[in-house]
Amino acid sequence: MGRVICSLRAQGGLVYDWPMPTSVSEAFAAAGLTREGVVRWGTRPSTSAPGVYAVALTQSLDVIDGTLSRASIAGDVIDEWLEVRPELTLDGVRPTAEELTRRIEGFWLADETIVYVGLATSLSKRLGAYYRTPIGARTMTGRSRPNAPKMRA
Repeated sequence: MGRVICSLRAQGGLVYDWPMPTSVSEAFAAAGLTREGVVRWGTRPSTSAPGVYAVALTQSLDVIDGTLSRASIAGDVIDEWLEVRPELTLDGVRPTAEELTRRIEGFWLADETIVYVGLATSLSKRLGAYYRTPIGARTMTGRSRPNAPKMRA
């Protein structure tokens, strides 16, 4: 598998370059960050400090494993999303569940283990909100579902 360079332009015009596919450790190092802990999905971190977090498919932060060749989107969650957000459109048109699923799958990077990187003013509050927010909610709330379509491996 060949590696390419990914560039990220941050606030202040800083550019971070790192090879892709990328381990979590490589991505953090490229941005000058050090990791301070790891929690499994569904577990709130014990710190309420601000910080950067990564959602990844891997069991190890130092290797590139656990990748999925194709995004596995839960169809029932797409259906629910469309039901609770009747104003949702793609390119100005109301999508079918199949169209919305294909669009989301189009963003999938098959050889990457990192699914999402975020910045939080309180890691425990931000990640806790992921687990409580119902699908389609406009803001983080108090129920027990993430606000993005679930993936099934």
